[in-house]
Amino acid sequence: MKFFKVALKFLVVFILVFVIYTLIYHYQVSSSPKVEVENTFLASDEEISEIAGENGSGYGVVNTGLAEEKIDKQGFYIRIDKINLFKPVVKNVDPRYKEVYIESWKTGVSHGKFTALPDQIGNVYLFAHAVNNASRMESENAWFTRTDELDENDEIVIYYAGKKYIYQVSRIYTVSPTATGVYTGVSPVPKITLQTCGPPRGSLDSRYMVEGLQVSVTLL
Repeated sequence: MKFFKVALKFLVVFILVFVIYTLIYHYQVSSSPKVEVENTFLASDEEISEIAGENGSGYGVVNTGLAEEKIDKQGFYIRIDKINLFKPVVKNVDPRYKEVYIESWKTGVSHGKFTALPDQIGNVYLFAHAVNNASRMESENAWFTRTDELDENDEIVIYYAGKKYIYQVSRIYTVSPTATGVYTGVSPVPKITLQTCGPPRGSLDSRYMVEGLQVSVTLL
């Protein structure tokens, strides 16, 4: 009987801690704290001078010939069919160092260091550059330019370490460039966050955020 009382107390404490943590996490996201972090998720120097004066259009395709049957099954990739995106993901990129994340964009989309990986419960945080003219996506390594075309319930596919993870877009919002509270790998459920510059596309004045919840996992 004593064992069951102790177990019940433990369960109650666990539930309370979980509820409090969830409330704090959602408060952080919604309040968008103003914390200054230099060079966090900025466009490249070459792009900054062009953003204000261009209103380009066009629809970029950045799958570069990748297909599910051709990829390295143990690799890390992102695929979003709606916006013709299929790129490798560079793991554990530190967003505090501009030269590091800009270099990673030459290969693909950046996975935020200290955030979760797809096989973990938590938030998989991915970020990439955006430009206001989609025809320049590939030349500028701006892989997330078209994420502003996504809607709720759209599908995001992640390939990681032999498995295929499907996420469904659940929330789209914008934050200030200084709202670093959104950068986290913590989540009580498996989810993904995509982050880029804008709106409008390529703007340094805000950050465009797309969140998705994991809905399925299958072996490749």
